Amino acid sequence: MLYVKLEGKIMSETKKVILFIVEGISDKVSLESVLSTIISNKKISFQITYGDITSQNGVHSTNIITKITGFIAKFLKSSYFKKKDLLKVIQLVDTDGAFVNESAVVYKDCDRLHYTPTNIETNNVEAILARNKNKSRLLQKISTKGSILNIPYQVYFFSSNLEHVLHGIQNPDDDEKMELAEKFNDEYDSEPQKFIDFISSKEFAVPGDYKDSWNFIMQDLHSLNRFSNFHLFFK
Repeated sequence: MLYVKLEGKIMSETKKVILFIVEGISDKVSLESVLSTIISNKKISFQITYGDITSQNGVHSTNIITKITGFIAKFLKSSYFKKKDLLKVIQLVDTDGAFVNESAVVYKDCDRLHYTPTNIETNNVEAILARNKNKSRLLQKISTKGSILNIPYQVYFFSSNLEHVLHGIQNPDDDEKMELAEKFNDEYDSEPQKFIDFISSKEFAVPGDYKDSWNFIMQDLHSLNRFSNFHLFFK
């Protein structure tokens, strides 16, 4: 919050806020500094959901908007900002192969879920099929939602996850996620144009507009492959 001295009085002047809703701390570490540099005339804030809300038990198409609204309310309650200060809400999600055909989910005797460019390998195929069915429905719904609480809202994807797009690594563990996030921050936090060039790379930036990008990621094996539409945010 900024404070401006005017005619002997201290008056508060609040910057408009862009709120990013993200899954984990590594998302914030990776992106907060460079986004704050790029969008210096706005306040950038992050609300962490600590997990993928589109894959949580009990979250479905009838309550996903309520769930997101709850995270917005949580941010406002824990900050000095009011609803009127929110310029827009941006949600960042991993696709996790949610839109692939059922045949791409294969059994493997493994300790944890493993993604490849062509398959999701799991020791519980039925559970992942159910997850994909629900997650794809939720992503379809929120991707067409233009506002929440009358605040402009958009959701951008990283496929198959954030680390896949930013680092070309598809199955990092939690420790590796933080190491990669800190490395990414070190490289780009003071290099905003370098970051924009990177996130707009033809190697993974989906062409077309926002609607086109979502139609694309829902097809074939795209939600397992390395793609993102986050570059569209900067346009």
